[in-house]
Parts: sequence; C-alpha cells; structure tokens
Amino acid sequence: MNPTPSPSPLDVFVHTAPAADWQVWAAFAPLLAAIVAALIAVAALWQRRRADNRAEWWRRAQWALDASMSDQLKRAEMGQEAINLLGRSKLATRRTVLC
Repeated sequence: MNPTPSPSPLDVFVHTAPAADWQVWAAFAPLLAAIVAALIAVAALWQRRRADNRAEWWRRAQWALDASMSDQLKRAEMGQEAINLLGRSKLATRRTVLC
C-alpha cells in the first residue's frame, strides 16, 4: 500500500469586525458583579460587627446597672464607674444612654 502524500498547507484568513461597544462593556460584567458582591459582603460584615459590639455594650450596661444597685458599697461604686465609662463609649447613642 502506497502512502498518500500530505496535502499542501492552506492559508486561512479570518476577517473580524471591531467589537461593538456592548461587547466591550459585557466583558467587564463579571468584574462589576464581583465588586458589587464584595461591597455587599463588607457592608454585611460591618453591620454584623457593629451589632455584636452594641449587644456586648448592652450586656455590660445591664451588669453595671445591677451592680450599682447592690447593697455592697464596693460593688455599687464599681457599677457607677462602669456606667460612667459606658456612657462615654462610641457605642452609646441618645437611644441607649440612660439619663
């Protein structure tokens, strides 16, 4: 059996039109979606951290209020000092400060 000779190479020309504007913008869509998702995640984490900090502030404020009403003089003084300190905290707002 005689081998068949290889075909001669063919030149292939691909003619493309320039990309339309929407195609250029569509190429950035995944990046834009990732940025939006990252911003939402950061905002959710920030809000969660702030809520956790405020919950801890309130737990400490409850302890301080209970301690300030104690019959033991040292405990009552410590409770009052804690209330004063908590009142100066950044987490204390007009709604949370008891005047």
